[in-house]
Amino acid sequence: MKPLILFLLIIALCGPLMAQNLVLNPGFEVHGETSGNGPGSDNLLGNHVKNWLSPTKGSPDYFLRNNDYLYNQYGMPLYYEGDAMAGLVVYGGKKEYREYIMGELSEPLEAGVTYHFTMRMALASVSGEMVHEFGVYFSDKKVSSKKSSAALKLIPQLKIDSTDKKELNGKWVMFEETYTALGGEKYFTIGNFISDNKTKSKKVNVERSAPYAYYYIDDVSITPFEEIIVEVKEPWIPDEDTTKNVVPEMKIEIEAGTKLVYDNIYFEVDKAVLKEESLPVLDVIIFAMKDQANLKVEIDGHTDSDGGDEHNYQLSNERAKAVGEYFMKNGIDASRITTRGFGSKRPIGADKKKNRRVEFVFSE
Repeated sequence: MKPLILFLLIIALCGPLMAQNLVLNPGFEVHGETSGNGPGSDNLLGNHVKNWLSPTKGSPDYFLRNNDYLYNQYGMPLYYEGDAMAGLVVYGGKKEYREYIMGELSEPLEAGVTYHFTMRMALASVSGEMVHEFGVYFSDKKVSSKKSSAALKLIPQLKIDSTDKKELNGKWVMFEETYTALGGEKYFTIGNFISDNKTKSKKVNVERSAPYAYYYIDDVSITPFEEIIVEVKEPWIPDEDTTKNVVPEMKIEIEAGTKLVYDNIYFEVDKAVLKEESLPVLDVIIFAMKDQANLKVEIDGHTDSDGGDEHNYQLSNERAKAVGEYFMKNGIDASRITTRGFGSKRPIGADKKKNRRVEFVFSE
């Protein structure tokens, strides 16, 4: 009989409630007296939309169902939920013209904690362009550039490609990413942070389009991941056909929004070659992903602080890819896997052993 793998599961609560959305007024529903959408003005402020502002001279729009003052001339998509949403131009129309929306969090983000970011987006049916890169910039203070309507000279921590979503055109699609906080972030700004000559886009709605990219935003969410530390207590060498020989005690269920953190996935010294004793740990995740076909995984590699930054980044990136290749070799489709390396930039403590780790962030 095979020795069983025993797990120590430590669930770390990253906030008062595990699934608590930290975004204030996430669906733009809370507002005061409405005044309509005017050119060259902060229409979020003008319509008294709580906890949302425009950080620049650009004028994002506010839309409210069945409100005569907030008529939408861009082609209204089906509402995902509720009665309100925001709209913004992210490219085209006028040279270097941008609109942004800035939201506020109920509490600052905690350093080292990974958060799950989601938002609903739809492209207006009269929009003639779709942009490749949408950005989300996190900051500890409000972004303010009220004298300019050009692209903000900031580097967003999250980047989203909207052109790979055909159903986005006139319909709501959910985008999701993960963000590991530096600590203290209380605000986030959504929009296109790239100048006109570097913005990549594609033409859409050719017959009835306007010469700009106009998007709707709704239901923004930032929630801390549930963190589970998993430790393998006994080695286990799988048979050739592992899927038929896995015992019930080895199986785990993984929910979207979960992060597994392992410091016992071992590699050869200074190489991206997995050691044999690491494979049982990975097999357990592979079993779970085979059972839960909707799960996707982001594999993040981390190193300790020994060595140079460039070397550590490359090593962590190659190690994450090595784990991803093992997943693919054992039946997990490449479309369900992404890999990233962070080098030594995100330590979780003073213990070098624990900083040399692989993290698995799951989504649907």
